[in-house]
Amino acid sequence: MLARQRVAIAALALLLATPALAQVTSADIVGRVTDSSGAVLPGVTVTAENLGTHETRVAPTGGSGDYAFTLLPIGRYKVTIELQGFTSQTAQLALAAGDRARLDVKLQVGAVSENVTVVAESPLVQTDSSTLSSLVTEKAVQILGGAGYLREHPVERMFRDAKIYTIFEGTSEIQRLVISRAISGMAIR
Repeated sequence: MLARQRVAIAALALLLATPALAQVTSADIVGRVTDSSGAVLPGVTVTAENLGTHETRVAPTGGSGDYAFTLLPIGRYKVTIELQGFTSQTAQLALAAGDRARLDVKLQVGAVSENVTVVAESPLVQTDSSTLSSLVTEKAVQILGGAGYLREHPVERMFRDAKIYTIFEGTSEIQRLVISRAISGMAIR
């Protein structure tokens, strides 16, 4: 009887904790603006525009030349960096849930009318955060079967896990490791 209560409490704790982890639906853009010699530039106007919604946010760089846009909705962004007396630069970034994209920029001395456009993608390794996340496809959710996964017999679970690995063909070794650890963490031992 006591063992059943412990299992029920563990299952309840797992079910309550899981939705909280899955609710990251935003991303960040951070960076530092310097001149061609590497000196930081305070007071630079940095603008981030969501290309899907055309929502715009503006953040000036601080005394250390750093800027940050936090809690941005996921999507594609155009980031424009401008300072009087320097060439402006524009970059495009694609942000997924939980990303912390870093965009460091070196501005060149020049007229404001000169523009430099940089197209960049979010790197697979994010050095500003220790957070590790991944998107789960609809097919993976269907195969896992939601909470029913926890009640399966171990042999059935083993065959289901083998199916899941076929979903993620073509993924990197680190992604497979994260997926396999996430799957094994779902089982109650």
